[in-house]
Amino acid sequence: MNTDDWTAFGAIVTAVGVVVAAVMAYWTTRKAAAAAADSADTAREVAQIERDRWHRELTPELTFSLIRVGSNRLRLTTTLAGPVGLDHLDTITLTVRDEAGRDHSAGPHYDEAMRTELPSVIWGPA
Repeated sequence: MNTDDWTAFGAIVTAVGVVVAAVMAYWTTRKAAAAAADSADTAREVAQIERDRWHRELTPELTFSLIRVGSNRLRLTTTLAGPVGLDHLDTITLTVRDEAGRDHSAGPHYDEAMRTELPSVIWGPA
């Protein structure tokens, strides 16, 4: 083999090496992109879990007491009972409705648990 043959052979080997390196770089880049996407998905899931946990831990626990203060008057007292990390609320909105006389047992979407609970609900103003 003469020098020109060795030069051509070296060029072919170099070209094959460049192609192999390019394919490996492409494959590695694809794997890294897939790993980054998986990592982003995991980070989103962890963030949602943390948001849900904070929501559960900081959901206000309220206690209610209803005291008769006259023949036609009642006093409803609402107290923030917890959780420990929640030391105040900006606002509480309560709505009192007089639904006495309405048939609440006929709801087609009520399951058995809801039907069992209905008799214990006070539907009138007191």
